[in-house]
Amino acid sequence: MATERQIKANRANALKCTGPKTPEGKRISSKNAALPGLVSGTIVLKGESMRRYNELAAALILQFQPRNSEETFLVQTMTAARWRLLRTWGIQTAGFELEMAKTREILGDSAGSGAVLAAVTFRSLADTSRVLALQHRLEVSYGRQYDQALAMLLKLREIPDSTATAYSPIQRATEPWDDDFQNETNSASQM
Repeated sequence: MATERQIKANRANALKCTGPKTPEGKRISSKNAALPGLVSGTIVLKGESMRRYNELAAALILQFQPRNSEETFLVQTMTAARWRLLRTWGIQTAGFELEMAKTREILGDSAGSGAVLAAVTFRSLADTSRVLALQHRLEVSYGRQYDQALAMLLKLREIPDSTATAYSPIQRATEPWDDDFQNETNSASQM
C-alpha cells in the first residue's frame, strides 16, 4: 500500500505531466492510439494478445515517431515483422515442449536431464521433420523484413521532412480483404 508521502509525490508528478503543448506535439500524440489498431486486426491471431501487440506497436511508434504516411507504414511493417518473429519463437518453444513431453512419455525415467531430453528431442525433430528448417526460414524472413523497413525508414529520415511529403505516397490499405470485392467484380462483369 502506498504511503502518504508516495501519494503526495505521485500527485505532484501528475501535475507536471500535462501532455504535449505545441501543435506539432499534439498532432503526433493524437495518432498514438489509432496507429496500432489500424493493422492489428490483420496481424494478431485469435488467442494472441491484442494488448501486447498494441504495446509493441506503441513502443515502436514512440521510438521512431513517424512523420508521414510512408514512415508510418514502415513502422507498421517493422511491428508486424517483430510480432511474427515473436510468434515463431513461441511456436518453436511450444513445439519443443510437446516433443519433449512425448519423448519423456516414451523413455520414462531413462529420459535423463533436461539438457539430454532437449538434445534427444532436437535430434528427433531434425531427423524426422522439416519444422526446424521452416522455423529457421521464417525467423530469417521476419528479421530481414524488419531490417529492410528500418533501413528504408532511416534513409527517408535523411530527406528533409518537406521533401518527404512533397510527393503523394501510394495509399496502402490496412485490411488485405475487401468486402466490396464481390460488388466490384459483379458490376465489372455486368458491363
